[in-house]
Amino acid sequence: MIKVDLHLHSIASNKPAGFFSELIGINESYTQPIDLYNTLKERGMTLFTITDHDTIEGCLEIAHLPDTFISEEITTYFPEDNCKAHVIALDINEKIHEDIQKVRRNIYELVDYLQLNNITHILAHPFYDMDGKLRPEHIEKFLLLFDNWEILNGTRSHLSSKLTKKIAQRYTKKDLLKLADKYGFYKRKKDFISFTGGSDDHGGLDSGLGYTLVEDGESVEDLKKALAEGRTIPEGQYGSPKRLTHMVMKIAYEGAKRQYNLGNLNHIAGALFYDKSKSSSILDTLIGTNPAQELC
Repeated sequence: MIKVDLHLHSIASNKPAGFFSELIGINESYTQPIDLYNTLKERGMTLFTITDHDTIEGCLEIAHLPDTFISEEITTYFPEDNCKAHVIALDINEKIHEDIQKVRRNIYELVDYLQLNNITHILAHPFYDMDGKLRPEHIEKFLLLFDNWEILNGTRSHLSSKLTKKIAQRYTKKDLLKLADKYGFYKRKKDFISFTGGSDDHGGLDSGLGYTLVEDGESVEDLKKALAEGRTIPEGQYGSPKRLTHMVMKIAYEGAKRQYNLGNLNHIAGALFYDKSKSSSILDTLIGTNPAQELC
């Protein structure tokens, strides 16, 4: 059996993740790769990778450890309107990473490169509008571009997952050929879409809580074969307002401690993030428990 978190971040994802983090000068993750590896192992993962944004530095730090493989989350764009998308490439090396950086600005050229070189890849969080440009036509183009979709993401709701899966399964081959006539391309290799899951953890709190399961297999090659055959099963926890807030607070704490030289705040951080002996945290007191869970 294979259990692997196919979407998570380390300190190598060292740029701001959005307006707020850019405003206060913090990065999107401060988690050490070895800490991710150990947490994933404790939570029952059997294969280990890290999908930092446009870098493999985090993966390289743990590449010598058992059952690891190198991956990255690629930032790419539709050249016609600069709409952003994220694509996860699995089981790559330093040369492939360098090649990806040369073509990643154009989503069509990126997919051509990945397919030509038989690199297993996954469309991450298909419905996440990262820059306010995502339109229905981009979703239709995703259907023509990608055979593998991430439908369980630890920062996205169960409803989002259900909608993504429904759209992915709704289109028949006949429908796809109509879309191909509409847009003038068809790059899919399969008549079905395989699904994956990952925590999309940035704060070191939720890694391994969302993952991809393969019931028969052990190796990275077995994982890739299962994706090709549609045998992967997304499992684990979906996102919620409480979990997302907790992760953001953890990143903000780590960033502020470094950016503003706040010194050792372990007592506060422990109360907020690390005290596993208590049934509830300060966050539960601040925002409550039931309302956030009911939104999932």
